[in-house]
Amino acid sequence: MNEGNKVFIIVAAICISVYYLAKTALTKIYTDKIIKAMSEDEASFNTLLESKIIRLLFKQINIEFIRLNYYVAHKMEKKIDAQLNIIQETRCSANQKLAAYQTVFQYYAATCNKSKAHDLNNKIVHFVKDNKCDTDVIHQNEVDMKIYFDNDMSALNDIDNIIKTASEENKKSWYIKKAFLYKKNGFDDLAKECLEQVSGQETMRGLK
Repeated sequence: MNEGNKVFIIVAAICISVYYLAKTALTKIYTDKIIKAMSEDEASFNTLLESKIIRLLFKQINIEFIRLNYYVAHKMEKKIDAQLNIIQETRCSANQKLAAYQTVFQYYAATCNKSKAHDLNNKIVHFVKDNKCDTDVIHQNEVDMKIYFDNDMSALNDIDNIIKTASEENKKSWYIKKAFLYKKNGFDDLAKECLEQVSGQETMRGLK
């Protein structure tokens, strides 16, 4: 290989590296903008989400997920259902489609919409079996329904078992669910202890 070709390869490699570093930096900047826009009105949010730079930086499925999360955050139920259908028609993996189902299921469970949560859970059960996804999802959804719809204290044992193997972020959500269950059954002090577990995790994360 002559020196000219070596120089060309080195320059090309540098250009590619600079491109990806710049794209990573831009992605971080626009991720922060999206997070901020989540609290703004829908028109402003859509203007950002439909901009050319967002479509350059983010995959289509990620954009659709962001839109779904906006509708969930603002409790826009008709748009939540429509957006879930859009995601199911978007080209993506089975796990991504399952994540969309789970996002909407969690919303309807937490807002105590029993009929919609049960309907979604039935769809999730069939989807998991048909696509050979992680079956832990089915059990966890059953626990969620015991928590939100039945306020069933027997769910505490299930929650503790789930927490043992959960990621740090998932532990946080299960401690919150545990606090909800205690609160619903009149154990305010125990509910407070669970929420202190969450704030303690956040403090420890900040110290790392």
